[in-house]
Amino acid sequence: MLRAVLASLIAAALMFVWGFTFWMFGPLPKVMMKPAPDEAALLSTLRNTLTESGVYTLPHCPNGNPDASEADKEAAMKRMESGPIVAVFYHKGGHGGLTTFGLGFVHMLASSLFASLLLTLASPGLKTFGARWLFVALLGVFASFAIHLAMPIWMMHPWEFWLGFTAQETVAWALAALPLAALVRPRD
Repeated sequence: MLRAVLASLIAAALMFVWGFTFWMFGPLPKVMMKPAPDEAALLSTLRNTLTESGVYTLPHCPNGNPDASEADKEAAMKRMESGPIVAVFYHKGGHGGLTTFGLGFVHMLASSLFASLLLTLASPGLKTFGARWLFVALLGVFASFAIHLAMPIWMMHPWEFWLGFTAQETVAWALAALPLAALVRPRD
């Protein structure tokens, strides 16, 4: 148990450092996220229009609304087919600074603890370091692939963003797998 916690702490630290390096200094984020033209005007419009934090979609689809008529649904479908399609993830309070980084580390630690639990359950069949490393690395690839790559398919988000995010997560889990594979071993 202590080895799993220690391995998870090291794994979270490795993921944190890699994520910071990727997002702050790597070339992919510049491809993944484009600057908006006339940012000041757009921000002013968002502040004046969106009164609370949330996810806003355009055109808004009335499906699931029991009061929506068939005509409303058909009109929304036509707007979606003609485009553009927009998803705005709006947080009116700004970046949380150190709180965001702290929560990010806790998320990575909790994820690493889950991975160490799964590794512990599978460890009788994973006798070598390489087998354990591959198991954990593939857990990360599976989760990232299954979750992130659904976004461009179902939500029409740009592929380059989610492919870049998946690449970042793949490397993060390959790094996290190192201490987990070294310290979370099957019992003799």
